[in-house]
Amino acid sequence: MLNVSTLLLRASTLSLLAGAALSQVCPPSDLWPDGRVFWTSSDGQEIRSSDLDGGNEALLHTAAGTGLLWLETDLAAGKLYFTDDSDASKGVWRMNLDGSGVELLVDDTYPGGFEIDPGSNRMYWTELEGPLAKTIRTANLDGTQQSVLVTGLSDPGDVDVASATSKLYWADGGAGAIRRANLDGSNEEDVITGLGFVWAVYADTLYNRLYYTVLDTGEIWVADLDGANPQLLVSGLTVPAGIEVSYAADLVLVAELGDAFAQPPAPGRILAMDRDGSDLRVLKSGSAPVDDIALDLAPVPTLWGDVSALCLQAGGSQDLLLEAGAGFAQLPYVIAGSANGTAGIAIGQSVVPLTLDKYTLFSLNPNPAFFQNTIGLLDAEGRAKATLVAPPGLNPGLAGLTFHHAAVVFDLFLTTPQLISAAVPLLMQP
Repeated sequence: MLNVSTLLLRASTLSLLAGAALSQVCPPSDLWPDGRVFWTSSDGQEIRSSDLDGGNEALLHTAAGTGLLWLETDLAAGKLYFTDDSDASKGVWRMNLDGSGVELLVDDTYPGGFEIDPGSNRMYWTELEGPLAKTIRTANLDGTQQSVLVTGLSDPGDVDVASATSKLYWADGGAGAIRRANLDGSNEEDVITGLGFVWAVYADTLYNRLYYTVLDTGEIWVADLDGANPQLLVSGLTVPAGIEVSYAADLVLVAELGDAFAQPPAPGRILAMDRDGSDLRVLKSGSAPVDDIALDLAPVPTLWGDVSALCLQAGGSQDLLLEAGAGFAQLPYVIAGSANGTAGIAIGQSVVPLTLDKYTLFSLNPNPAFFQNTIGLLDAEGRAKATLVAPPGLNPGLAGLTFHHAAVVFDLFLTTPQLISAAVPLLMQP
């Protein structure tokens, strides 16, 4: 048997290969998960879905009015929430992911931006019209216990919850600003000011990133969660509205309203790109504007790898994103590995899909040169990000070997597994 742990432990002392060898790049190995995209079209009065590549499109819901705007998925419950600001069917609604079981949750509202937080059983939305216009409201996920959190907005757009930091972010296009507050509405503060008509926001605490769209300039930006280090990702779009981000799929989805009065007319579209703004592509294009999008990576795995292979000569890293869900928040987790397949390691009545070998023991005593954040506590959203590092110049004898890594979430006493992920492969290439 190949003594993998000895090879890896010696890796940091190996001299680097020649510069020509280091310049070689392994073939792309991005993992592309299965899943569905959902989108609304206010003019088309429809909610539709498709595969991530745009195929297998399906009509899920047709509204009485023309006010379908925002939507969010609760994947654990198998529900899709959506808003409608038209007189004919105004309110906050939800249905099953296949379009069945439509129910009205809140009817006394003209909702704008919308977000759910399943971990706290709350929903949040901006109010567009009526006596509570220009406010942010909240309620339980079934529509009960409604209250107003924030008042005095100018022209509010989207809202987003950063559960791990207990913050609510929102876009105020009329003020050209993104603001945030505690989840109870206290401690309001500016995050970014001096913007155009900012509309959609997406806050991710795991990577400290804040994505936002600006309607009038046709731009998509990303910054730190505190507003620092803003970076333009894409420009020249026609009214970019909703935005959705998946780190597991290295994917940013953008709903583009388009412009029917332009010459030639600009259609509504769903755009896809990598998280750094590269590889911009059209996923869907049609005559109707696309107001918002949501993403369902189904079946929902608990551990994602951003690549499936690394190059021994050039080195590299694999990010492992653990998505356990809010029900596992703050529980301890361990990510371990195996160099000899996935035969199974028994822990009580549970089985971890790894084979116990020397690499397993090596991974359970992590060296930060190779294993980063592979042991710790899940955040308030039940997530964690670990990184496996292959320094340049690892022993070429590892070529062709596939490592596997799996995550175990334990109870607070580290005695009983609460969740075990599938194994994620990592092929070592020359």
